Amino acid sequence: MCRALIAVVQSLPKDALGDQTGFNLEETMFEQFRKPDLKLLAQSANHRCNAELFAKLLGLLANVRSVTAPFEGGAGYIELLF
Repeated sequence: MCRALIAVVQSLPKDALGDQTGFNLEETMFEQFRKPDLKLLAQSANHRCNAELFAKLLGLLANVRSVTAPFEGGAGYIELLF
């Protein structure tokens, strides 16, 4: 699912997502970074790959729309995770 969303978001022009759709996508993807299972990330290459895909999608969303306030404070956490 993440790879399909990445392909779609890459093709979108800036500000193409509506506010609600963009917020829902941000919230869904960012949730993976709020409560990660660090044990699974350490043990599973699949979980690390998924986390990288979520990070890539969040980055692409930031290029398409302005990241909303609730997610701005978590950027430092994402940097620490990777």
